[in-house]
Formats: sequence, structure tokens, C-alpha cells
Amino acid sequence: MRKWFYEIRREDSTAIKGFAIMMMLMHHVFAFPNRLVGVSYQPLLSLPGGTSVEWYVSLFGKICVPMFTVLAGFGIYRSFSRQLAQERSGDHTQTYLSFFARRLKKLYFKFWPIFLVFVPMGLILGKSVITKNPADWVKNFLLIDTSFNPEWWYLTSYAILVLLTPIVMAFFNRKRSSLYSDIVLILLGGLFVERVFLYFIGSCDPLIYLRISLAWQKLSIVLILLPMFMIGAWAAKYDIYERILNKFRGRTFARIFLGFALLVMVPILRVGWYQSNAWGLDQYDTIYGFVYVLAVALVICKMNIVKKILVVIGKQSMGIWLIHSFFCFYYFQPFSYALKYSPLVYLVVLGSSFACSWVIEFCVNFVAKKIGRAEA
Repeated sequence: MRKWFYEIRREDSTAIKGFAIMMMLMHHVFAFPNRLVGVSYQPLLSLPGGTSVEWYVSLFGKICVPMFTVLAGFGIYRSFSRQLAQERSGDHTQTYLSFFARRLKKLYFKFWPIFLVFVPMGLILGKSVITKNPADWVKNFLLIDTSFNPEWWYLTSYAILVLLTPIVMAFFNRKRSSLYSDIVLILLGGLFVERVFLYFIGSCDPLIYLRISLAWQKLSIVLILLPMFMIGAWAAKYDIYERILNKFRGRTFARIFLGFALLVMVPILRVGWYQSNAWGLDQYDTIYGFVYVLAVALVICKMNIVKKILVVIGKQSMGIWLIHSFFCFYYFQPFSYALKYSPLVYLVVLGSSFACSWVIEFCVNFVAKKIGRAEA
């Protein structure tokens, strides 16, 4: 039985992922003119100072990282809560282990086929970023390091966040847990990490060897992402998005108006009052990411055609994330920017990444079915 008239279902979160991955491509295609080698694009509207409309929009594109992290916390909390509810015994060890195995299997089985296609391709094309060192291949294959494609950094962080799920669940299952106390602790904890803990580690000379270690490089960004992950879990536990959406039941114009207002207001705040941290994220991205997920949900709710398009893109969001940088940066940059005009450049990168992701997924599923039939 449905608890809410408007609910954030898997289809909705997939559509929001589709929007987020489009923001990521906007960020990478237009925000880094220094990474364009022998190519350029013609912007729709040039602005004083050598900038353009595309460049300003692309600056905000990194909101995709908070959005994906909020959605990850939202989805994992609801999925894991359902799994715990079905567990009859008080010992949840087996439940945790099966959860870890399922999530990490899904992650690596999506990553490995793309790795096996594009990394050897780089070796054949003679790209210097792909080394012949076996240790580098093993570390990149297991996502311990992402030197072969730095844009893959988030997958390592996501894997660590999955492993931290028991701690997140314990936080929300404590005796004094409540809607308001939880959000206050999440925001204060994030503020402490950003302004105190990471600053102390970064400025304390005796800890220089910790700062340059691979473990700290991976852990420091996870500490920044953790409040975003937890605010997503908070929204899932207390039905925050559903509560807000259902306030607009029967008020379509007001819902869409608010959604578009937030879609415009958040970029103005984030770009105009940018509070950068060491990882290029904004110190208030926990809030911005939460609000932007809400904004997209407000707009696409009951807009079936728009939602369906975004769902199609969202289903390939991880593949597009893993592949697009080969087109806009590493392997096929001349091809991607050949049409010059910024909308066409963007569509080439999006279309090429989507097509490659879909073909690889189709081939993997085809082989898996053949193996399944052979075993049967």
C-alpha cells in the first residue's frame, strides 16, 4: 500500500541521475579550456573577459557529485532498511556481508568491462597515462588507484561509503535519533570536518607523511562526501522529499515554479558565493546537493515524457561517467570537438558515451545469458 501520493521511486532516482550525469558532462566539456589540445569550440554567447555562458554553467556542473552522493545515501538507506526488516535474528552480520557483496559486485561488474575495453585501447593508442607497470594495472583494476583515468576517483569513494553503511545505520538507529537532531548533527559534523579536522591535518607539519599517503588521499574526500551521503539517508528515513512533494498535490504550477526557482537559485548562490575546499567542491555542497535533487524531483514529477528521457540516460549514468572523459579529454578529443559549436560538441560527447555504455552493457548481458544457458 502506498504511503504517499507522490513517492521517490527507483524510476525517479534514475531520472535524477540522468540529469546529474548531464551536468557532469557540461562541467567536463566546457569548464576546462586548459585541457583542450589543438581544439576549440564556438560558444552560444561570448561574455566579457573571454568567458561564455557555457563556461559559467559548466562551473556549476560539479553539483553532480553531491547529487550522486545524496542519491546514493537515499537509495542505500532504503534498500538496506528493507533488508534489515526481513532479518529475523538479532545478529545482522550475514545481512551486512551480503549487502556489501551485492553492492560491490554491482559496482565492479559495471566497471570491469569498461576498464577492459578502454584501458588496453589506450595502450594501443600509445597514451602516456596508461603505463605498462603491472602494479598500476592491478591497482586501477581494483579501484585502489585511478591513475589511468582520474575522473574515476568517485568510484573508490563510493566503495568506501558502502563499507561505512553500518556506521550510518547505527547513527540513525540510536535511541535519541530524531528528524531535527539528526540533521543538526550531520551539518555540524560536516562543518567540523571541513573547517577544523581537515584544516588541522593539512596544516600540521608532523603529519606531512600522512597527507601524501594514498590512504589519506582516498579517506579525506570520503570525509567530505560522508555528510552528503548521510543527508540522503536522512531524507530517506524521514520521507523528506515525499513530505515536500505531497505539499504540492493538486498544485502543479506551484510545484513546477518552485522547482525551476531552485534550479536557478542554487547555481547563482554556488557560483557567486563559491566556498571551495581542497577537492574543488563547495563547503555547502551537502545542502546544495540535497536541494538540487529536490528541485529536479519537483520539476519532473508527473512530467512523463521528460522523466522517460532522463530515465533512459540515467540507466547508463555510471557507464557515461566512466567513458565520457575518454572522448572529451584523453583519446578522442579532436573527434568530440570537430563540429565546433558548443551544443553539437556536447551532444557528440553525450551521444558517444551513451552509445559505448549501452553497447558494452548489451554485450555483457548477452555473454552472461549465454553462460547461464550453458550452465543450465
